[in-house]
Amino acid sequence: MTPLFFTTPLRTPTPVFSIVKTLGLLCLCVLLCSEAPAQKRDSDSVKISRYDNELREIKYLKEDISRLQERVKDADEKIKSYEGIFDNMQPVLGFITIVVTLLAGYFITLFEGVKKKVDDRIAEAIRQESENLYKIYEGVKKEVEIYKKKILVFTSYGVPDDNLKHLLRSNNFRSIEFQKFDTNINAASYDLIIFTEPIDIDHIQQFIKTSSSDVKYFYFGSQFFKDDLAKSFKYHVSSSKFPSQIIGNIMNLLKYN
Repeated sequence: MTPLFFTTPLRTPTPVFSIVKTLGLLCLCVLLCSEAPAQKRDSDSVKISRYDNELREIKYLKEDISRLQERVKDADEKIKSYEGIFDNMQPVLGFITIVVTLLAGYFITLFEGVKKKVDDRIAEAIRQESENLYKIYEGVKKEVEIYKKKILVFTSYGVPDDNLKHLLRSNNFRSIEFQKFDTNINAASYDLIIFTEPIDIDHIQQFIKTSSSDVKYFYFGSQFFKDDLAKSFKYHVSSSKFPSQIIGNIMNLLKYN
């Protein structure tokens, strides 16, 4: 079977078809030719719009600059108006400055003076307190040394007097020795020798005169030392006839004499 396109002959174009084809080609050319100017017009309008916006912004910027210049001018005028006031106030300000400086110097000097007085008083108080503490220390030190003194108590029979022994020990005296009165004893071996009744006062005074002058002597009884002994050994002898005075007189004898 033979294909149709090989058997059917081709038809030649008619005049009407040729006219239509020609018109179509013309229209196409017109459209192509008119598109470019339209696009060009569109592009020009965009540029014009952009230029207008830029011009408008430049205009606004100029207006802002003008307003700023006006404000600067106003501020400058205000400053100039105050310059006269400041010029007139310069003497007053100078006087105020001088007064403030003088007052500051006065108060600083006053403060320094007060501070110095306070420091001096504090230093004096510390010095006095230090001296008092030192005196207390020295007093305690002396008392401690006194309590270490070696004491010999002479009795008529060599029997310890319990009351006197208790009185001495209760006042921190520890080195206490009781003996019968003996004129041959070495008095220099002791710091304090105590005599009690009924030892005769004349025997006591004779013993003191022939014994060491570095030893302290104390008599507890109703008799009294004679004036010549009291004057010769006034820093080394003491006495009492009342028990309540024994410790005080012994402490004074050992501490101050």
